[in-house]
Amino acid sequence: MPFGVMLNETHVLNKDLSQLLAAMFDLVDEQLALTANALATGETRLIDDVLSLDKRVDQLELDIDQAGEHILSGQSLSVPSLQELLAGLRINGELERIGDLCKNVSRAICVLPPKDLWLEDTDMINLADTARQMLRQVHTAFLRRDRLAARQVMAQDRQVDRAWRRIPLSVASLCQHHPDHIGSLIHILLVGKSLERIADHAKNIARGVVYMVEGLEIRHPNPEPIPLAVPVATIP
Repeated sequence: MPFGVMLNETHVLNKDLSQLLAAMFDLVDEQLALTANALATGETRLIDDVLSLDKRVDQLELDIDQAGEHILSGQSLSVPSLQELLAGLRINGELERIGDLCKNVSRAICVLPPKDLWLEDTDMINLADTARQMLRQVHTAFLRRDRLAARQVMAQDRQVDRAWRRIPLSVASLCQHHPDHIGSLIHILLVGKSLERIADHAKNIARGVVYMVEGLEIRHPNPEPIPLAVPVATIP
């Protein structure tokens, strides 16, 4: 479903910006799918495709930022409209960072040991698939302005965190059993952490959807108040 179909004339996100964001979601989802497949198969042609898409993602991020600046400079926005625009620009940045992490994973794949040595022991494919599932679900939540679906995506991040915490233990065990591959096995940690960060960015996009719909900022729950002045210590 085209992104712009979900918007009506009361939304500040105009058709051009909506289409750019739709393209950004689609490009990054394609990057992540290619990355997961390259991880599972080791096919270098998929890695080249990921790196090629990254250039398009970077350009789209700039185009979306410029479109947002144009809207801000040309209109007096209501509070809900401003919230929606700010959420859209924030989501744009989160998507670009997911693209960068896909690029990092793809480059690391080139120096990993043979996949039959480590792939099953680390559950890395499940981690990659869960991260991509979160991205696709939050895309749908964004299109539908579905705050409940967005919160469900946020809850999935705990599953990814648990999977990531098991990976360093698996790598340590693999290093003990395959000391001649320690140098390449260490790169598994980079891949796992990058996938965990991708899920974090999907969670942040979900928070943006909640902000867009409810006007509720949940990036920093229960923050401690910042004192307006720092008392000067008394020297006896």
